[in-house]
Amino acid sequence: MLEDGTAMPADFDTGSQVRFRLGHGGLPPYVHAAVEGMHVQERRTRSVPPDEAYGPYYPELAADIPAENTPPGMKVGDKVKLTNGLTARVTRHDPAQGLFSLDGNHPFAGRTLSLSLLLHDLMPADSPCFAMVHLAAGCFWGLELAFQRLPGVVATAAGYTHGGTRGEGGERRAPTYSEVCSGRTGYVEAVEVLFDEGVVSFEKILEVRAGGGRGQGELPFKAPCTQYRGGIYYTSDAQKRAAEESKARYLMKNGQSAKTNDPAPIRCYG
Repeated sequence: MLEDGTAMPADFDTGSQVRFRLGHGGLPPYVHAAVEGMHVQERRTRSVPPDEAYGPYYPELAADIPAENTPPGMKVGDKVKLTNGLTARVTRHDPAQGLFSLDGNHPFAGRTLSLSLLLHDLMPADSPCFAMVHLAAGCFWGLELAFQRLPGVVATAAGYTHGGTRGEGGERRAPTYSEVCSGRTGYVEAVEVLFDEGVVSFEKILEVRAGGGRGQGELPFKAPCTQYRGGIYYTSDAQKRAAEESKARYLMKNGQSAKTNDPAPIRCYG
C-alpha cells in the first residue's frame, strides 16, 4: 500500500501470496531486497521511496487540454495515446472551463510505498517439485510477462538460445542485440521458465506459450527476423512427449502458417 494507507491494485494476478525465486526477477527489485535474509514465518515491513518504486513525479508530463481538442466521449479514467507516442491518463474534467487534465505519470509516481511481508516457506531452487523449460514464440518480452502472470511460475528470464557468436580469439561470447537482429547468429529469442509442477501443468505452460506469440502476425517477415522462430526446448522425456503432441495439434490446425506466414514447422528441441 501507499505510505498514507491507500490500497494499491495488484500489478499481477497473483492474489495476496506470491512464489518467486530470490534474485531472479518476476517482482520489483525492492521485494527481492526486502526478502533477503528473512526466516520462515518472519514478518518484515519497510518503506520504499519513489526512486525504488514508481519513480519521481514529473509535472511537465501533466497538462490541461481544451475539450474541443479531445476525442468525442472522453471521460475521467480513460487512457489516451498522445501524438508523441506516450500514453496519458485523463485525471480531471472541468466542464465550466471546458478543460480536460491529462497526466503521463504513473498513478503512483512520486509516492512512497509501505511494504509488509510474511515469509510462508523457503525452498531450494533445485527442489524436485520444480521443472524448467525454455520457450520461444516471437518477441520474448510479451511472452515473459504472460508467464510472470501465471500462478505456479516462480522465475523467468528472457534471453537468446540456439545460436553462436565468437570473439576475436575464437572464444564463445554473448551476442549484441543488433547481431541477433541481423539474422546471422542463429540465435532465437526465448524465455526460461521455472515452474512448480504441483501448481501448473506443462500442458498449461504450452497453452500460455501459444497465446504469448499472438502478436507475430504483424511482424515484417520479409525481413530476416530469424530471432522470432518458435521453439520448445524441453528438459525431460515427459516434456518432449507433451511438446510433440502440442506440435501435432498445432500443425493439424495449420495455425502457424496462418498466423505468421512462416512456412517452417514449429520446432521442438531438447
